[in-house]
Amino acid sequence: MGLLLTNPIYGILFFIIIFVGIYILFGEKKYIYIDRNSFQVERHLFNFVYGKCQGNTRDILQVLSSKFESGYQVTIQSQIDKYQLDRAMNPKDSTRLAQEINEWLNQKL
Repeated sequence: MGLLLTNPIYGILFFIIIFVGIYILFGEKKYIYIDRNSFQVERHLFNFVYGKCQGNTRDILQVLSSKFESGYQVTIQSQIDKYQLDRAMNPKDSTRLAQEINEWLNQKL
């Protein structure tokens, strides 16, 4: 522990390693909020929000499920950007989520 106090670089590296370890163990969760006018994708680690993207619901072009190296993911393609949800979903959950979002969007048109 004395080495961590004498050289700040070791202290910074120590905390980075701890954070990465916690991230790997507990992972992140992504939440999507959609209403008639806008949608928002938030990244959470525990109850801490550290990433937030938003757009207009009318700009969504498609919502699809696709295979990714570690599983399946749901992607929301808008006119401006691409928003990726969880990358470790199973095919059934990924397809179901994409279908539910698409059905909801089609009802709102």
